[in-house]
Amino acid sequence: MKKSIFLILALLPFTMVFSQGNGKAGGFLSGAPDVANPCSMSNEQAADYRNRIADAAQLLRDEIDKMDAEADEIAERGDANVGIAKQQGLKDGDAEKMRNDKDLSDAERDVLADKALREKMKMSMDDLNKVVSMSDKGQEKWATASEDEAMANAQFDPNKNQDKQLKRKSSYELADEEKKLAEMLKASGKKYGDMLIELDKDAAKAKEELKPKLDKLYEDDPGGGGAVGEDPDVESNAAKHKAIISKIDALNESYCNQFTNRYTDILREYKEHLFLTLPDYYRLEEISNQRAKELSGINYNISPTGLLPMKEVDEYMGKLSEVCKYRADKLSAEEQ
Repeated sequence: MKKSIFLILALLPFTMVFSQGNGKAGGFLSGAPDVANPCSMSNEQAADYRNRIADAAQLLRDEIDKMDAEADEIAERGDANVGIAKQQGLKDGDAEKMRNDKDLSDAERDVLADKALREKMKMSMDDLNKVVSMSDKGQEKWATASEDEAMANAQFDPNKNQDKQLKRKSSYELADEEKKLAEMLKASGKKYGDMLIELDKDAAKAKEELKPKLDKLYEDDPGGGGAVGEDPDVESNAAKHKAIISKIDALNESYCNQFTNRYTDILREYKEHLFLTLPDYYRLEEISNQRAKELSGINYNISPTGLLPMKEVDEYMGKLSEVCKYRADKLSAEEQ
């Protein structure tokens, strides 16, 4: 998606944090297959469970793709560029050029961007490029300093452009709420990511300890990796093979249960947490859209309603799709 330089300019003075009723997102979350332990399922049952999760995830992904396409279309709307350009200090003639900014050359676009920067923010394109090349922490520090300077200037001359100062104060209040809400959601969600990372570490260590036991069983299996035919008693070989396969399945299922039970407990808690915080994601999205409207002068949302919470549900679906990752297919002829 081609992002207009003026959309970037409109947001530069603020620290934007996008991590990113329950609405449509809640409907998809409710419609997802229940969290289940697949360890004791037959191979066919486990495959069916994985397919149901994949189908639900694909439906969600298709909807998100449509919303992303809508967001791209919104970003390409010329009148948004005109509103932003005027907001940034360009005169009507230059602002109108942005209505069809896709027809402008890169050089023409840079000239207009440089003009807006110098008029509105007292900086050049070179200064902007330096900001863009900063680390995330550097950009946040720069944005905070710019915000502090603007607030100090407003206090220094309280009678100058009072309407603009009041509007700016409103924008700063929204920015502060947006930042705090985004940080809260990021911190609360990080808990589950940390738990899953720790679980995977424990599972990998246990897998290494399990591997020699499985390797020995495969080696002893007369119908597997052992010396087939050395035992003249074919019936005895078959019985030994069946017993070894049962032991392999039992070890794999024990390993699966040990870590899948933890995984499903985390998923259920994560799902409940997501249900409770979806309204907050809608609020965060609402604030972001409102700030963009105030900064750009446009009168419509720059992001389709519900896109941010839908992507959070997509994150959950990705984790649900991995619920079978500790399971190994059963080798027994008679599956449970």
